[in-house]
Amino acid sequence: MAKLTSLDHLENIMVSLNRIAFYVSGLKETQFEDDIKTKDAVYRCIEILGFSSSQLPKELTGKYPQISWAMINMLCVQNCFSDDDLWSILHDQDFGLLKYKAKIERILENEQEQLTVYKNSKNKLSMPEIPEPTLNVKINLTMNYKYPIKTSSSIWTVKKR
Repeated sequence: MAKLTSLDHLENIMVSLNRIAFYVSGLKETQFEDDIKTKDAVYRCIEILGFSSSQLPKELTGKYPQISWAMINMLCVQNCFSDDDLWSILHDQDFGLLKYKAKIERILENEQEQLTVYKNSKNKLSMPEIPEPTLNVKINLTMNYKYPIKTSSSIWTVKKR
């Protein structure tokens, strides 16, 4: 199994945030508290989000101090908050996870652009453009057999029975 890159972890964080937003959209706090399936789905997304954020390198998290990475990493620890706190973890003005959605989306786009620029500059520097070779191979089509056979001076021959 291949090791995930920091870009993969950022995408996992973004997917988890999008899912959480979808799961709780249109719900009031009392409806959310009564819906066990939604709470379980949100818990799972928070676990994925916390794990993925804990796997991000310090260089990346240091570039974006506007995100409280330590708080998000803390969510990786299971049972670090109660069921009663779940709604406030999502919607709180100071540390609510859903407020980070737009910021992390911009970070993901920025990192994808930087990776694209890096790949393009690397390809231009190390790989000169080489024209594709053209092949002038003549293919003979033999029609005196039951099925036509395409050959190009092959070592395989078909004998007539």
